[in-house]
Amino acid sequence: RLLEAYRHGIFPWYNENDPILWWSPDPRAVLFPNKLHVARSLKKTLRSNVFTVTLDTCFRQVMEQCAGPRPQYPEGGTWITEDMLDAYTHLHEL
Repeated sequence: RLLEAYRHGIFPWYNENDPILWWSPDPRAVLFPNKLHVARSLKKTLRSNVFTVTLDTCFRQVMEQCAGPRPQYPEGGTWITEDMLDAYTHLHEL
């Protein structure tokens, strides 16, 4: 169901203490990776080897870290519930 929703530009939207709702903004933002412009300053930063850029690596672990606590938000809260984590991990594995 999640994949079919994304195919139609619909995605789950989470607010703490509310049920997860389906969201379809109008207008939607559409990104075209082949038309992405990377600024010179960002290219320079990426070439400096200060960061490691990876794709499709440790998907579930990255999502778990994103869902984890943050020092700047001691009250907690995340849209990445266990059900969402399972659903997105399954979607990633397709």
